[in-house]
Amino acid sequence: MNLFKKNIKLTRYIKYTKTTKLFLANFNLFLVKYIKSSYFYLRENLVNYFQGSVAELKDQENYRIGILEKYVFKEFGRNFILVLLILFLIISVRLFIKLLGYVVEGKFDINMVFEILLLSTSKSLILFLPFIITISLVITISKLHQDNEAYVMRSSGCYLSCIKKISFLIFIPFFILITILNLSVSPHIYETIEKTKIKAASEAQVGILSPGKFMQIREKGWIIFVEGVDGEKAKKIFLKTDEGDRVSIETAKYASENLKDDIRELILINGQRYSGNIGTGDFQVLKYDQHKIKLINSNPDFSSNHRMMTLSDLFSENTNKARAEIEWRFFAPLSLIFLVLLASKLGEMKPRQNKYSNIILTVLIYFLYSNLTILSVNQIKQDSNLFLNIGTYWVHLLFLFIVIYFFNKEYFFNKFYKFLHLVKT
Repeated sequence: MNLFKKNIKLTRYIKYTKTTKLFLANFNLFLVKYIKSSYFYLRENLVNYFQGSVAELKDQENYRIGILEKYVFKEFGRNFILVLLILFLIISVRLFIKLLGYVVEGKFDINMVFEILLLSTSKSLILFLPFIITISLVITISKLHQDNEAYVMRSSGCYLSCIKKISFLIFIPFFILITILNLSVSPHIYETIEKTKIKAASEAQVGILSPGKFMQIREKGWIIFVEGVDGEKAKKIFLKTDEGDRVSIETAKYASENLKDDIRELILINGQRYSGNIGTGDFQVLKYDQHKIKLINSNPDFSSNHRMMTLSDLFSENTNKARAEIEWRFFAPLSLIFLVLLASKLGEMKPRQNKYSNIILTVLIYFLYSNLTILSVNQIKQDSNLFLNIGTYWVHLLFLFIVIYFFNKEYFFNKFYKFLHLVKT
């Protein structure tokens, strides 16, 4: 009986081994054929798509923008403005709430909030421009299918040429604009934001002129209480600071704030300081006539900040962090190429298809694209050997294959079904 069971197990193992070997052999064959077919498809179809589009634009008859193209372009313009406004409101409201929290904590002066808000929102919108263009183009093409206009255009044979023209008319100016904004303008905006934040922080009062209430400054781990105010000076100050396990408590008769040589200071007069570790009796007591606490330097050195460097400085530095910043700045222009091509296919809808499904898919694809790029950039900054070799290029290559797949779904589905049938047999 045991020998019979062993023979059955051996037979199953041999069959399993043969099936596994057959599956791996077929899978390798399928993979090689997939790569070859992708290459030939890219060479024959996608290149012809570009060449045909450029030829159509050069042709005098096709160069003119007809009524149909004007209509589609007008729809795209409306959708672009709508998506831009929605994203602007989302980003600005989120940032405004965050900045108001900083004002309440005493980090920023209220007068500088709107300047920081405008600059920060502009910086975010520059980064999201490829996403806005893609979503707008997908909504435009989807609307043509929902209203059955695309099917009429297909039957008249002008759908493909119209979409090609619109895609190129959108892509060329926006590609130039996004490249200039990300490579040249964005670093200056970031530098202006940081300088404005420091200026707002240096002009903000710590809270010594607000008597009768406890003020918490979370960034520094401070708790301040002021009993009264005499002109520009505060009277009877209580200040608690945390430095890890060590706690310091200071009391002073008077206090004032001073801005000198771009450095803001808190000056405590006629006070004493108790400092030590919690749970131990090891406390030190220090009495002083004057104690100056540095709050912020309003004129720091930004020369080593890679996000503020020009492109020529980044290339000349030749470090991993500089390389990561270069690849991040080229992400938006490069992504626009693949996203516009994807949008022309993602916008196509079948009858009775959910009108929001392609928009959700577009959002997921974009965030996958951006998050994989961010992951690669962060790994380059951390000197990861793998990502130092492959950089962010593997992400763009991956999305090139995704573009090829969407342009010829039926071909790849047929190949995949043949592969599955081969494995089963």
